[in-house]
Amino acid sequence: MKTNKYLYVFVVQGNYGAYGWEDLTQEDTYREARARLREYRNHEVAYPHRIIQRREVNPAAVVG
Repeated sequence: MKTNKYLYVFVVQGNYGAYGWEDLTQEDTYREARARLREYRNHEVAYPHRIIQRREVNPAAVVG
């Protein structure tokens, strides 16, 4: 079976003002990321938060 070259992850980010968007946590599924986003929005209401999708190189993929 062929291994995908990339892994797709969902990243929850927060904007605290000084440096723009910062990564807070990374989840494998959108459902988990949505749950973490809800937690951040409930506890840090003064700052905006968002979810982005990012792809990373799969370390298990054989390049060659």
